[in-house]
Amino acid sequence: MPPQSPFPYIAVCVCTRQRPKMLSKLIDSFTRLSIPDNLSLSLEVVENDTQPTCRELVESYDSQDHKVNYHHESRLGIPFARNHCIQIAQQAKADYLAFVDDDEWFTESWLVNIWHYANRQPPGTVIQGSVRSTLPPGTPAHYLPFFQRKPIATGSTLHMCRTNNVLVPVTLFSEHNLRFDESRPFAGGTDSKLFRKAHALGVPLIYCDEAVVNEDVPAERLRLAWLSKRYFRIGLTMGEHIAFAGTLPKAIHTLKRSVAFLKYSLKSCLYLALLKKHKYLKSWLKGCQKLGEGLGPWGIKVDSYRKVQGE
Repeated sequence: MPPQSPFPYIAVCVCTRQRPKMLSKLIDSFTRLSIPDNLSLSLEVVENDTQPTCRELVESYDSQDHKVNYHHESRLGIPFARNHCIQIAQQAKADYLAFVDDDEWFTESWLVNIWHYANRQPPGTVIQGSVRSTLPPGTPAHYLPFFQRKPIATGSTLHMCRTNNVLVPVTLFSEHNLRFDESRPFAGGTDSKLFRKAHALGVPLIYCDEAVVNEDVPAERLRLAWLSKRYFRIGLTMGEHIAFAGTLPKAIHTLKRSVAFLKYSLKSCLYLALLKKHKYLKSWLKGCQKLGEGLGPWGIKVDSYRKVQGE
């Protein structure tokens, strides 16, 4: 049940599956948040699994001071869980829906910073916060830059957002009838796709660097295969958007990106031979992204989220 309060209400939503340790760390950090005056808050946990295995864990955190509610979505796939979150926020009559990931944890000032910044923006603005990655000890140095997001200045306008740390007015979903695409539940990229649509409809998307959550990167992701697949998938999403915009015929677009893929592949081979690990990895991953961009307009998808990583 939503908090009974006359104040603005934020439903913070997290989708989770088979990562109880990470989820516990997230909920622990939620209970330590600084909460601005005249603001109502709850954490809504949507377990996306065939069986409700973490209900007891989630409900053990619920208290009068910190509302933590459990929900179950048995249809496997992140867009099903995200759309469940929208339904929860609407039924609870929340003013805002905040999405975070279950491998993240809040800084104590996250809520204060994102809420105060949102109040200085025009009504209906979406606020994207910052994500700082923490990698396991002993991570090779040449991997580090590929897990840290590029710095963005507060106030920067964006053309899309992601659900890893974002504050969304609930009216966005009703006024524009926006939902996460459920056609390929394990493919990924449905969050950026939804917010690109919002941007095309004229919804302001603004970045707030002071609204920080931290992300724990699982050790399983510190592999070339995982990074290659990730950058290829990012390229697929970008290519699909380019095709939607219709700026180039698909065949010409694919040809240009294929040439770029070959160029970056050759550069990566050269850097590998010269033992320049960072430049080799950068060129190779750039090539993977360009290949994805070339294939994205043709409806190619990669089911990146069938396997759970982390614990």
